[in-house]
Amino acid sequence: MKKPSFLVAALVAIALTACGKKEEPAPVAAPAPAQQPAPAPVQEAAVEKVEEAAEAAEEATEEAAEATEEAAEEAKTAVEAAVEQVREAGEQVVEQATEAVEEVKEAAEAAVAGAMQAAGISVAPLSAADAEKLAGAKNCMACHAVDRKLVGPSYKEVAEKRSGEDGAVALLAGKIQQGSSGVYGPVPMPPNPQVNAEEAAQLAQWVLSLK
Repeated sequence: MKKPSFLVAALVAIALTACGKKEEPAPVAAPAPAQQPAPAPVQEAAVEKVEEAAEAAEEATEEAAEATEEAAEEAKTAVEAAVEQVREAGEQVVEQATEAVEEVKEAAEAAVAGAMQAAGISVAPLSAADAEKLAGAKNCMACHAVDRKLVGPSYKEVAEKRSGEDGAVALLAGKIQQGSSGVYGPVPMPPNPQVNAEEAAQLAQWVLSLK
């Protein structure tokens, strides 16, 4: 009967040994260290750099805008100068052409006057009243007056300019019939086909007598 007692005693010893062991607590993970804020001087330096970068960008933008505006102004000035040069050149060409045409006309009129004089052709003058009446009938008085400027010069001004010239009657008669330009200003005198050669000579004689 000793075997069962021995077995019981062995079981009791094992149980007591198991109860005597202490449970070790499970290891606890250490908390992660909290992120410390950056020191104040570092933060201020970063802010200053950002502000400096913003100011530099603003200055660069202003400089670019000013440069663009200056370039546009210079381009505008250059274009205006070029246009003005072209306009002046065009005016000079027109003026030179007008002068050349007038010179040719005057040369032709002088040649006609010389031919008339050489042939002894003359026209009987009209009285001042009849000549002025003829000028009115031929619409000459619409642009001219005896002693004041209208659209064209006064007849007295024409007399002052032409009296004493060789072939003045024929020259002025030719201008009355054919027209003229550039002598008394920019407004041209149109041709007057309604005035025949004899009437033109009579009107020219009257105008020249007004000096």
